[in-house]
Amino acid sequence: RQWLLGPEFALGKMTGWGLYGMRAKHLTVIWSGDSQQNVEYDTNETTLKLFFAYSLGNGWQIEANPTILYDWEAVNGNEWTVPVAAGLSRTFLLGSVPVQVGLEVQKHVVSPDRFGPDWLFNLNLTPVLSTRLLQ
Repeated sequence: RQWLLGPEFALGKMTGWGLYGMRAKHLTVIWSGDSQQNVEYDTNETTLKLFFAYSLGNGWQIEANPTILYDWEAVNGNEWTVPVAAGLSRTFLLGSVPVQVGLEVQKHVVSPDRFGPDWLFNLNLTPVLSTRLLQ
């Protein structure tokens, strides 16, 4: 029951071997709905999503997509969530549509004490659309 507002931007670069970049955003609460429930927290966080993919050829890629989070409202020592990530994916044709299937493992080397994650496993299935397919 919060309305959030904040800036977001992305920078990236495609190269002959793959791509890399980052997306950063900051969200802060501008309105908190239910004053009857005595909400004791406000959202005020900054995230930095890094992305990296290295092409191995034949549709295979080594990739990493960790998301670093800083919680400005957290109690001392619990502000950061920092994962280290590594994954493998393959892009192939499913009929005439390119599809990417990937598996990534993230180990959170810094995590909030009480409820922070330790490991994260991502399994992704992504159709790859281009403007050529949409014409």
